[in-house]
Amino acid sequence: MPRLYFAYGSNLCIEQMDQRCPGHRPLRAHRLHGYRLVLRGPADVEQSDDEYTDGALYEISEDHERALDGFEHFPHLYDKVFFPIDEGEALMYQMVVTDYREPRAGYVDTIRQGFFDWGLDESTLERAVARQKIEYGKDA
Repeated sequence: MPRLYFAYGSNLCIEQMDQRCPGHRPLRAHRLHGYRLVLRGPADVEQSDDEYTDGALYEISEDHERALDGFEHFPHLYDKVFFPIDEGEALMYQMVVTDYREPRAGYVDTIRQGFFDWGLDESTLERAVARQKIEYGKDA
């Protein structure tokens, strides 16, 4: 049975999703209110009443979800969170480890490519990069 998956980090990059989940179906951009994008090495979202995270919805299969579970190191690094949308319910991954470290080289560029792929305003990403530098003393 297909599931809706909300990507907000490097999986926004359609080429990366093609490699990780061949046969997935890109659906549409989506703005998730009440969460902000953060960089903890990999991308994450955390609750924030006055912010939002831009991302995209994909339709994925059970096999795709199992593949994503492996890539996201579920349940040790990321947990699954479900939230309501107009089409029903969507899955996203949220980190269970909340320490901060510098993203690997090229990681932010992959996310930036995903923003470009979906025609998203990069302000969500730029706020996360700035927050990483200012609040956590790390360059992204």
